[in-house]
Amino acid sequence: MKLMLSPPVLVTLSIAYGALVAVLGALGASATGTVALVGALLIGGLWAVRGVVQSRH
Repeated sequence: MKLMLSPPVLVTLSIAYGALVAVLGALGASATGTVALVGALLIGGLWAVRGVVQSRH
């Protein structure tokens, strides 16, 4: 089974994390920075993995 990270899925995930961070910021939650950092690392990592895998094929 091959792992395929499609761009539409990653874009949707990016938008969802952005919306979550925006809601947390609007509510003044103390975890906004942590959620933004974790989301950036996860989503950025997924985009990087997709780029590396895509360039090998």
